[in-house]
Amino acid sequence: MGAAGLLGACSNLIGLSDYRVDSSLDGSAGSPSTSNGGEPSTGNGNAGEPSTAGAGEAGQPAGGAPNTGGASPAGGEGGAGTEQTPCKSSLDCDDTIDCTEDACGKDGKCTHALNDKACDGARCEVCAAGIGCVAGKKDEMQLLLDASFDDMSGEWSQKSATFNNKNIFVNALAQSPTMIAKFGPAAKNATEAEYADLLQIVTIPDGTVALTLKGYYKVAPGTLHKNDDDYVVTGLWDIGGASIMPFAQFHAFNAQDGAEPAWKAFSYSLTDKQAKLVAGNDYTFDLVANAWDSTYQFDTLELNATVCQ
Repeated sequence: MGAAGLLGACSNLIGLSDYRVDSSLDGSAGSPSTSNGGEPSTGNGNAGEPSTAGAGEAGQPAGGAPNTGGASPAGGEGGAGTEQTPCKSSLDCDDTIDCTEDACGKDGKCTHALNDKACDGARCEVCAAGIGCVAGKKDEMQLLLDASFDDMSGEWSQKSATFNNKNIFVNALAQSPTMIAKFGPAAKNATEAEYADLLQIVTIPDGTVALTLKGYYKVAPGTLHKNDDDYVVTGLWDIGGASIMPFAQFHAFNAQDGAEPAWKAFSYSLTDKQAKLVAGNDYTFDLVANAWDSTYQFDTLELNATVCQ
């Protein structure tokens, strides 16, 4: 099926008037930036710099004795180093490196197994003997086309019950001139919320270990939002699938959360598990709106995939 057919199938599928926001689906890493108009938050933690406390020269455990075990290859599950220091328990074998599993062998000698899983996989880190977590090589890929809505290249499929199937509008106060994506409000005295869907097909690269949505948004809440029933949800949907729920959700922007009158940066990431599940597959990236008398605006989006080399 061609791209147009896929988008048509998806648009028919995502008639999500029955969808209701589930905040538990939101990605676990990242949050709105606290500054208006600034750089988006990266959502990264502190698992960056390798631990060097108590270590001697690179490749040499604490205590100065030579390490006879080699470092694991990048991306591997780790190997083991052996220290000749006599020991009676694992407490005697602490090498002060967080990503090693220290143990006292039956022969009374210390071992230090390298555990890559103790490092930050989203930064492609591996555990190096005598050093700690070391960032490996990675590629960063931005997956959205016409991410700022300014090219009007037709990459986005638009659907709106109120605005004649249009979600992208000229706006003099756009975060990046001159177009924005806008959802809501519903028509005056409407008996139903404004349903709208803005989407494009994306391919998640093989080997993706992190997937982050960044951008800017504004919200002007109305007065009719009740029971989380006024929102825009961002996520990945199966192409041609039967579920109205997203396969993976980044975040739901809810009118009950309050107004954002100026452009505010945001950054939300899928969990590590979700990122690995979607790797190598095609989805539609969607902004799905259910808006009563609220107005939501978005601009300068990025869908960034991290792939370890």
